[in-house]
Amino acid sequence: MSTKRKPSIDKHTAAAAVVAKHQYFVIADFSGNENPGLLVGTEVKKASNPQAVESKYWTGLYWSCLVTCPNNEDRRVGCDVLYPRKTDKYFKRQQKLFPVIH
Repeated sequence: MSTKRKPSIDKHTAAAAVVAKHQYFVIADFSGNENPGLLVGTEVKKASNPQAVESKYWTGLYWSCLVTCPNNEDRRVGCDVLYPRKTDKYFKRQQKLFPVIH
């Protein structure tokens, strides 16, 4: 008797699909793969679509994207730490708190 396995998607690819659909996010967790230098709770805006690279630590792809911080600095962050926001109101509020880098 054979058992059929349902195809599954890994958590990094699933996170990339969510990031592709939204524009604004909050940094929801610390990423073990990167050190973005952002505090948990920082609101960010997506600056590029997710891109995949081969993971050094497991067999599969690791997804990250470029985000714009409230001070207008761009950083690459893993998609697994981004939690979507529906509006930009929190991002706009944090822009008032951070000095803008020119």
